[in-house]
Amino acid sequence: MFAQADTATIDTIKIHKRKVNDSPTIIKPIIKPKPQVDSSTILINTDSIILIDTSITENKDSITNVVIPVSINTKDTSTFAAIIHHKYFPLENNKVFMITKWQNLPNKDILFYSLLILVGFLAIIKLSFTKYFSNIFKQIFQYSHKQRQTQEQIIQNNFPSLLMNFLFVLSGGMFIALLAYNRHWVNTNFWLLLLYSCILLASIYLLKFVFLSFFGWVFNAKDTTDNYTFIVFLINKIIGVILIPITIIIAFATSKIVDASISITFLLLIIIFIYRYWLSYKAIRNTIKVSSLRFFLYLCAVEILPLTILYKAVFNFIQG
Repeated sequence: MFAQADTATIDTIKIHKRKVNDSPTIIKPIIKPKPQVDSSTILINTDSIILIDTSITENKDSITNVVIPVSINTKDTSTFAAIIHHKYFPLENNKVFMITKWQNLPNKDILFYSLLILVGFLAIIKLSFTKYFSNIFKQIFQYSHKQRQTQEQIIQNNFPSLLMNFLFVLSGGMFIALLAYNRHWVNTNFWLLLLYSCILLASIYLLKFVFLSFFGWVFNAKDTTDNYTFIVFLINKIIGVILIPITIIIAFATSKIVDASISITFLLLIIIFIYRYWLSYKAIRNTIKVSSLRFFLYLCAVEILPLTILYKAVFNFIQG
């Protein structure tokens, strides 16, 4: 008799009953060993990983090697690889060769630091004497009563007034030197030209102050000359502040921007000087009866003509 085979297990037990001494013969099941994979036989390639499986046969004498290819996604997700094929990064296109001329640019480091010191000097005055600095610009646009009060406050501050006059000499001298150097009016060293320009401005307004003080003492018109001197030096202080950004543009901008800046500066200076003469005439007319024609002749004979002759003489001296 044969027993029914059990399908729940892979290896079944078969019992054969034989009539040998009336005892059945029991056959033990054959258990197949599990295949072992040798981890040392794994080969790694850039495109795929190859696993070499070693399976063992039933005879345990022969070993067969089975190669199992395993595919891996090799997409590079780094930042450089993501943009290297972008159309705005044509690294794989043909190279472009350009030949440019060698440019010998002038060294303007010392000029840059000089203008930086000038701006720093203005900042120190602005931060140290804030009220005085604001009163200078308020003085021009105020009415007569408030204008008189502001004028008294400005006159009482002698030290910031001296610093602002010194700032006007420096900025005005820098403007004249840069203008003459860029226009090639004189053939000399820039720093020597700057020294001459500062000395020229300081000498002109020092002589004017002495002349006006002497004129007021001789003709007993001290109040009139004091008002006129105050207006002249007040406008000079404002001009000294305005010329600082203009000198920076002339020093480092292109030729077209420099030409436009110089034209605008001369137009602005003409308007400021006309306004100064109008304020001076209004201050003098209140104390001295003088006609506008006589005041214009005074300006031409005492201020405009001597200044023109002095500038011409200084530039001829530098040129020679």
